[in-house]
Amino acid sequence: MSSREPDAHRSRDEAEAPPRYAPGGETHLQKASPAAAPGRPDTSYPKRAGENLPAGGQDPRTHLQARRSREAAWALGILGITVLPLFAPFALWQANKAERLGEVGTGGKILGWVGVIVLILYVIGFILFAVFFGAVMSTFPDSPSYSA
Repeated sequence: MSSREPDAHRSRDEAEAPPRYAPGGETHLQKASPAAAPGRPDTSYPKRAGENLPAGGQDPRTHLQARRSREAAWALGILGITVLPLFAPFALWQANKAERLGEVGTGGKILGWVGVIVLILYVIGFILFAVFFGAVMSTFPDSPSYSA
């Protein structure tokens, strides 16, 4: 039998099929690394080229969630400053979430706090406008009197 022929006990489809993945994410050909301690995630998962994965044994799903929270904090912070200041508190929330998960959230926090200051200035401006508008409108007569 040549090296290109499938094994006698496996069909041709099984020999060329990609590896099957178990619920834990490892293939049926992989074993858990012996260095993985109980309660710590196994970091021997296959990495794809160009993928920014955590160092030091952090769970990749936690790292991905932290990265998404950091990016959401940036986006909400920018929107909170430029478009709608109501997004600013959500930027702070996402930045704090990113920091809890181990990602740097300083940029989102700064943008969030600047957006909160803009929001407070908008609220103060609206209150001043309402007071000024009320004062100006109170100087006009209640209703025009038409006599015939």
